[in-house]
Amino acid sequence: MFKQLLFILAITSISTVQATVFLNEDFEGGLVTGGSSGWTGNSSGQVVTDPLQGDNAVNFTRTAGGNDLYTDIFTSGTGKFFVSFDYLGTCGGSSCGGYVHFSPIGWIGTQIHHNVHWPRELIDDNQWHTHSFEITSNTLRVKFQDWNGAGPNAEDAYFDNIIISDIEHTAYVPEPSALAFLWLGLSSIGFTIRRRKVNKVQHINNK
Repeated sequence: MFKQLLFILAITSISTVQATVFLNEDFEGGLVTGGSSGWTGNSSGQVVTDPLQGDNAVNFTRTAGGNDLYTDIFTSGTGKFFVSFDYLGTCGGSSCGGYVHFSPIGWIGTQIHHNVHWPRELIDDNQWHTHSFEITSNTLRVKFQDWNGAGPNAEDAYFDNIIISDIEHTAYVPEPSALAFLWLGLSSIGFTIRRRKVNKVQHINNK
């Protein structure tokens, strides 16, 4: 009984860790800018059907040399941001042009690239890949685009499942079901617990 109580109290203390989630976007509700959406501007981003999985993602109707789709300017009380997103390049192994800018940090780009020595983090191989970054800054704006200096074709660089927060995404953030489990556990002290299940947030994996 005492060990069960310690277990429940430990889980409760973990569950109180709360992240500030500035943006959690899977585009299933479309793409909305302004207000409390977390997005400030959009020039050519469009919500389309994911060609591999059939849900929604975003690509771009044109290639651009500047910022196409960009977030609000977020402020972190921890001095850090944790950004993750899924990226898919479907141009057949050349540079599809998918680029992300962490303002005021800098750009990251597609794996195969010429003329510019920006970090080649994004992989163009017709598969979804999850990319995660820890950024030390008090403020952050994230910008997405299909860059015209990398590839001639639009609509071949896809983004999805974009999360921006001030706590690493692997940290446990409780949902109501998890809290209900804790109350159930408290009410079950004194009984033999044959099986324990804790609901956890589903973190981003490769699609």
